[in-house]
Amino acid sequence: MKIRKDKEGELLLLHPVGRLDSENSPGFEKAVEDAVNNGDTHIIVNMSGVDYMSSRGLRAFLTGAKCAQGAGGKLVACCSQEAVQKVFDMTGVATILGIFGSVEEATRSFDPQTGV
Repeated sequence: MKIRKDKEGELLLLHPVGRLDSENSPGFEKAVEDAVNNGDTHIIVNMSGVDYMSSRGLRAFLTGAKCAQGAGGKLVACCSQEAVQKVFDMTGVATILGIFGSVEEATRSFDPQTGV
């Protein structure tokens, strides 16, 4: 899995491409952990390039969100393909974490004062 990274002010945008499954989820977890360790705690994951997410991939996403929260930030997702969005919806993750339709919506979810 390739993960492109872009910075927009205080926000880090991650753009994973491929499948978020048992094979690729450790790399995703590491990318989020490395970002948080480097001070990037406000993270948007653009899921438009992810065409499949298994339960292990969902766990990696939740682990990443917990990592960001533990550092005083947050991790949200946006632009999920239909199959991935169904996983977020069916598991209830969409109601627990921020899952947005666009990068712009995800960006607006961060408070300009606190960043969270």
